[in-house]
Amino acid sequence: MTIVIVASFIVCWTPYYLLGLWYWFQPNMIEEMPEYIHHSLFLFGLLHTCSDPIIYGLYTPCFREDMRMCCHGVTRHKLAQKPRTVALLHFPFTLKCAEGTELQTLHCPPCERIHCTPRKALKLQCNGGITTGICGCCPVCAKTEGETCGGKWDYLGKCDEGLVCTYEESQHMEVTGQDFKGICQAGVTVSATNSSEPWKEPSFTAAAKLRVMLTFCFFLFAGYSNSAVLYSVARKGRKSHIRILILSLTIADLMITFIVMPLDTIWNITVQWYAGEVPCKVLNFLKLFAMYSSALVLVVISLDRHTAILRPFSFTGASHRNRVMLAVAWTASILLASPQLRTVEGVNFTQCIASGSFNERWKETLYNMFTFVTLYVTPLSVMIFCYARILWEIGRQANHGRGQPQILL
Repeated sequence: MTIVIVASFIVCWTPYYLLGLWYWFQPNMIEEMPEYIHHSLFLFGLLHTCSDPIIYGLYTPCFREDMRMCCHGVTRHKLAQKPRTVALLHFPFTLKCAEGTELQTLHCPPCERIHCTPRKALKLQCNGGITTGICGCCPVCAKTEGETCGGKWDYLGKCDEGLVCTYEESQHMEVTGQDFKGICQAGVTVSATNSSEPWKEPSFTAAAKLRVMLTFCFFLFAGYSNSAVLYSVARKGRKSHIRILILSLTIADLMITFIVMPLDTIWNITVQWYAGEVPCKVLNFLKLFAMYSSALVLVVISLDRHTAILRPFSFTGASHRNRVMLAVAWTASILLASPQLRTVEGVNFTQCIASGSFNERWKETLYNMFTFVTLYVTPLSVMIFCYARILWEIGRQANHGRGQPQILL
């Protein structure tokens, strides 16, 4: 049974992390890709949460009886809003040079928080051949093209009076005028203005409605089945040392069921984040904590099976050993998920996201890679090592048994 659970972990999470690796190393990250990654996390995470009780039911003969007895174990939880989204800004603005000569509207690309570290200057081409630059991501500043931005109103370059500067991109964003008050060097004033192509605020689309319906179905199934597993495993009289391992895995799955799923549903309905900063940080932490605990409990199960097959005479201390490993796994889950408590604050269209907490892009990539290694690569490597040795030992004993004389009693 446990090897099938590990296989389920690999099948469900490998596509998500491959997609994440592809995105993290893109030189010019696609704007919509974070939402695609979020959708894949939603899909593969829910599949993994639902697969564990199915596998347990298939390999546990008494599970069907317990399943019928715990129909009362599922309740519907309506929780607070969803901890995810991008702080998406939209701010077209004009530049005024010298004696107030208006330049054409400068449209900046969508400002997703993850794109703000580091902020790179955008190229501006004046019609007289003069090239300057301005950063259009979060704290607005201007420098030469490709250079990292400094102060909020740091301007470098100058357009002569009457010259028109335009930016090549066609994407638009929008914020209030208060965000772009200030006088730059060389007498350039930056102010908010209306865009000819107004930004459309995210809404409860048909795709979001479909996602809500799927989440509700997954929630009912995962809540009922995992509650049934919890009831079955926790029944008195079942003293197997692996019982506490299955119990821990079920609790981790229930955390995803009753935290991630309701929050995902409510966030898709409300579109924005209304719960405030503290719930945003706590719920981001709980979501990653549930993911870490599920992966690390699978590691503990793999180590237990490895010891049981290769060192069968150490059975007497298995229960104590499993409790110690589980304590380490849950503690490590808390520590590894704690960076999620530091979250950026949305602007205008308020949302809750952990991206953008770093002042430079390479630091955020380093953190993402650390999460990838600790949440996927390391657990997967331990699982593969343990079950490879188990299969090798079983094969060795089978071959050894064929060469021995058999005594019929």
